Amino acid sequence: MTLVLALSAVVGLSHSLYSPRTALLRTADGGGERKQASSFGRDPRGPLPDWATAEAIAELDAKSTSTPKPAAASKCAAISSIQTVSQLADAVSSAPLVVVKYYAPWCRLCLYVKPNFERVAKSAKERLAGAEFLEVDCGASRALVKLAGVSTLPCVHVYQGGELVSMHRIGKRQLFYEFEESIERLATYGV
Repeated sequence: MTLVLALSAVVGLSHSLYSPRTALLRTADGGGERKQASSFGRDPRGPLPDWATAEAIAELDAKSTSTPKPAAASKCAAISSIQTVSQLADAVSSAPLVVVKYYAPWCRLCLYVKPNFERVAKSAKERLAGAEFLEVDCGASRALVKLAGVSTLPCVHVYQGGELVSMHRIGKRQLFYEFEESIERLATYGV
């Protein structure tokens, strides 16, 4: 906590706006530039990292499976599966709220949060017209996962108004409840 306070004094951030469980730091006035604070993701639509050559992306696509494993994929009508950056970009540009869950079929925590994520998706879609809930199977979408910088599973990226606004790890009960509260606020109040 001392490091957070020291960091907040140096870069002008309020320590009350920082949560070690979310991935973005916000400036004290709630606006301005956001700074990355964790290692579980980035916006895959942004500038390509140095490693992302056409050959590297083609190699990742070749290693990916053709479709998500049906046993692990959500069967909930409120959740769609995506595999490419262009599918993500289309969804983000057309919906007011987009939540993307990254999971792996072999991950026990991912399977554990699946019914809770489906419940949150159904609830939010009932209250917010146009909200999109997507999921990415890390085995079927290796290029998207690598471009998104996801190294912790399960995690979610939340987009609002076409912009990545937060990232959450959701593998533990308390972390999932914090994510759920943030989605409830977004669906109800837009903040």
